[in-house]
Amino acid sequence: MDGDLPLYDIETMDALVERRIGGFAIIGNLMGIFALLSLALGAVGSYGVTAYSAGQRTGEIGARLAMGASQGDVVRMVVSQGANRAALGLLIGLGRAFALGGAMSGILVGVSPTDPVTFGTVAFVLATVSFVGLYLPAQRVARTDPVQALSAE
Repeated sequence: MDGDLPLYDIETMDALVERRIGGFAIIGNLMGIFALLSLALGAVGSYGVTAYSAGQRTGEIGARLAMGASQGDVVRMVVSQGANRAALGLLIGLGRAFALGGAMSGILVGVSPTDPVTFGTVAFVLATVSFVGLYLPAQRVARTDPVQALSAE
């Protein structure tokens, strides 16, 4: 090559790559933020629904306590019945997410559309929130006086 030719726009390869894909990195970060927000909204919604459904059973729980059921038995019953619904919802949601993950494969970089760590983390968070949403109201209702629980209806 001719050493006397002037060089223009000299930059490192890292700077060139950053300039070329910088916009995609911002979009990727925004998608990650929105994914975390949707996970938080899903967790809050799951907690609200499970807590509401457990709280609606105050009269039934009062009747069971009045007939001699222990607090632990009542809490286990409410949590296990709610956990069955939560597990069904998780299975349906994970199945649909796994099936629709292929549609996202064109925009994902460095992660599989069926990443087991991501799926496991989301399932764990939602299952934990559902359990807490069932356990706390069931525990609260099981500690109430059966007469008060029956008269609440």
